[in-house]
Parts: sequence; C-alpha cells; structure tokens
Amino acid sequence: MGHQIIQQPDGHLCVWSTVVDDFIITDATADELADYYAKDAAAKARKDTKRLTEAVLAGRAREVYYQFTKTYDEATERRRSVHERLDEEAV
Repeated sequence: MGHQIIQQPDGHLCVWSTVVDDFIITDATADELADYYAKDAAAKARKDTKRLTEAVLAGRAREVYYQFTKTYDEATERRRSVHERLDEEAV
C-alpha cells in the first residue's frame, strides 16, 4: 500500500500514493485520516472473512488453512488437553 502521510504547509495532512504518484487525500485532519484507514481496514477484514467463511462452508478449509486445518473435534480436544495441562501446573 505505498502511502505516506505528509504534513502540508498549512498544518493539514495529505496522503501521497506511490502507486499513482499523486496525492490521494489532501487537507485532512489526523482524525479524518484515522477514519479513512479504519474504514479501509474494516473493508479488508470483511473481504478476508467472507473468503475464509465461504471456503470453510464449502468444505475447502484446507485451501485456506493448509496443514494447520483443524476439525471442530480436533480443536476441542486440543483445548481440553491445554486446559488440563494448565490445571495440573496450577496445583
């Protein structure tokens, strides 16, 4: 994402993009930039979550989690064993 936040001579902020070699935002405040990047991050999270859930629901979890893919039963067993070990260590 080749962005750089730059302070303008008037004190406002702008964002330079190395992708388009131009300003993509000008005359912004710090809060406005935080909102811009938060919305961008939220949109990316929604897109990533949709891709992951679609793969899982279609039975293709291994395509997105590779060798780390677990079934519900495997995850439950792992959780149980970790909690048992922690309980033993607490004694």
